[in-house]
Amino acid sequence: MHRVHVVGHGSSEVRIYPLRRKRSRYRSYQVRWYELGEKQTKTLADPQKAKAYAQQVHISLLNGARASEITPLDISVLRDAESIAAKFGVSLPFAIREWADTRQALLGTPMVPKASCMAQLLKELTTVNAQAAAKEYIRLKEESGLSSRHIQTVRQLLTGFGRSFAAEQLHEIPVQALRRFIDGIRGSARTKNNFITCLRTFFLWAQKQSYLRQDRPTAAAGLDKKREAYVAPQIFTPEEMRQLLGSSEADMVPYLAIAAFAGLRSSEIGRLDWSAVDFASGYIKVSGEITKTQQRRLVPILPNLRAWLLPHLKGSGGVTFATYRKALTRCGRAAGVAWKSNALRHSFGSYRLAEVQDAAKVSLEMGNSPQMLFKHYRELVTPAQAHEWFSIFPP
Repeated sequence: MHRVHVVGHGSSEVRIYPLRRKRSRYRSYQVRWYELGEKQTKTLADPQKAKAYAQQVHISLLNGARASEITPLDISVLRDAESIAAKFGVSLPFAIREWADTRQALLGTPMVPKASCMAQLLKELTTVNAQAAAKEYIRLKEESGLSSRHIQTVRQLLTGFGRSFAAEQLHEIPVQALRRFIDGIRGSARTKNNFITCLRTFFLWAQKQSYLRQDRPTAAAGLDKKREAYVAPQIFTPEEMRQLLGSSEADMVPYLAIAAFAGLRSSEIGRLDWSAVDFASGYIKVSGEITKTQQRRLVPILPNLRAWLLPHLKGSGGVTFATYRKALTRCGRAAGVAWKSNALRHSFGSYRLAEVQDAAKVSLEMGNSPQMLFKHYRELVTPAQAHEWFSIFPP
């Protein structure tokens, strides 16, 4: 445990802080919480004991008891209960809820066998094979009118899941099996986190279909995302952008200019119609039908973007064409510039922020939050470099 660990939230929140004294290779762990308005602490040498103690404090605070009354025996009992629940791939709170449901079902019928009791608890479920559920979810996504790229991603992720759990009923898959599945995926932490997000959405959908019990969290909710290594956003220099525009095929100029000087996503440009490029108002009207977030926004047509688009302007029709992705590769090769993934949008965000010094304004233009802007779309550039970027005009 190398970072602050939090148990619970609100008035019953308990935090564990890893400590290390100077010139010492040993760590200790300080449990901190507030009780009756006063900060309380307890330091332990064992991280597992510190975690168990924090959980016990949290439970005591929830129950209105004083944490100072916790004894070593209480901690031992808690750890033992956790280990028993872990054998079945569930958390201790999950096990307690299941026990309570079973107990409630048995009231008045003390001789009901365990199997019958669990059948009674699960009778509201529609039993479905995991692979069949995944195929149904993929089919619904294909019929929903979402972008082909989004559907392709869902199909790729859930087809592998369905194949791995083809012999399992969906409601019987424990969180431990999902963790092993995620750990076995080849790829970066980002790839695995995308898979976790997809599984969470899929399991929530399954819960709404009564394929999973609705009175408790899904197994996918117990998946913890991996810590992603920071990767600085890649951007093009003004000189590289001049080379790309100067070497591109004529029908690719609108795509390059809009991506570089307005920051639209590639999927948005791929579905953008010339009727939305309004020179009279000075804005590109990005409708909710083509945006990733389904939120409308207005993006200003800056002077250099206007100059690049003017020779290509039409009253209607697609701004780009179906095979524009292959044309991008040809463009980079012709310009002698190594193509960088999503670098046009990264470049716009970085240079635009350096130019206007207003994160809220730039995030509105790009259609995301200021937090996302700083995390994904901001490389450190100077105002002078930004001025050079937005001074790129046709020769």
